[in-house]
Amino acid sequence: MVEEKWLATIIQTISEVLAQRGEVVPTIVPEDSVRDKVVLDSFEWAEVAIKLELALGQDPFELIRAQEADIQTVDDIAALYRQG
Repeated sequence: MVEEKWLATIIQTISEVLAQRGEVVPTIVPEDSVRDKVVLDSFEWAEVAIKLELALGQDPFELIRAQEADIQTVDDIAALYRQG
């Protein structure tokens, strides 16, 4: 149940940041590539990171460093919190 909350929060946060562009936001699923489908610039990723830290209590960039994670998909971001 907690894992579903993490994933839902991550998808919602990414969608909100994408929506700020004023474009149609694609449906985001866990398998989506963060390099091909969920394309954000560095400022947008920083905004996502801040929002995730506020919502989930941990900085995703710190989790990436601590776990030496290679983030390829949206689900990889959720895995940071599962293992965190």
